Amino acid sequence: MKSKYYTLLSVSLLAMAATPVRAADAPATPVVDTTAPAEIIVTAQKRSEPLQKVPVAITVVSGDAMSRLSTNNIEDTQRLVPALTFVKGDTSLNSALFLRGLGTVSFSIAAEPSVTSVLDGVVLARAGESFGDLYDIDRVEVLRGPQGTLFGKNSSAGVINIVTKEPGKTLGGYMDVEGFTGGEYKLKASISGPISENWRAGVTGFYSDSLGNI
Repeated sequence: MKSKYYTLLSVSLLAMAATPVRAADAPATPVVDTTAPAEIIVTAQKRSEPLQKVPVAITVVSGDAMSRLSTNNIEDTQRLVPALTFVKGDTSLNSALFLRGLGTVSFSIAAEPSVTSVLDGVVLARAGESFGDLYDIDRVEVLRGPQGTLFGKNSSAGVINIVTKEPGKTLGGYMDVEGFTGGEYKLKASISGPISENWRAGVTGFYSDSLGNI
């Protein structure tokens, strides 16, 4: 009887020894996004180059960010660039942009600003020209500090460099109609695409009508 008991005990111990030990569940490996951020190309030095290689104090605001602000001008860019301040006057002639607290406010139409605006390489020499409606914006480059070497005498405090989108490689366009209380309406339409094997073109039109405040 004891022999049978010892035999069963031995078989049980062998079975236990042969049972594989299950390791504890390993913690899930965290998923790490290894996708490199898109490279930002700027033209702050009159040539296309990566933002990281530009030795200038510069802030870049994308056109998508401008669209999320629901704005068609550079006035609301100050909400994204801490060093930029917009001083609003009665008209666009005495409105001004300030960078790092430096700027020019003048009622004279001949006055040149201390912070100049550049639209696709064309300098907007008068302050009032900077505050009109802008469309199809690709990016806004805000250059802080004196930029007279590349942009002229009226950029002693900085430059707002506005770059619009290039025409698309395929024919396309859009139309946008907006209405506001008080009898204000806006219509915007654009079409762009290739016109030959090596040339592309785009046209944007804008119409606005308002009853005014008085």
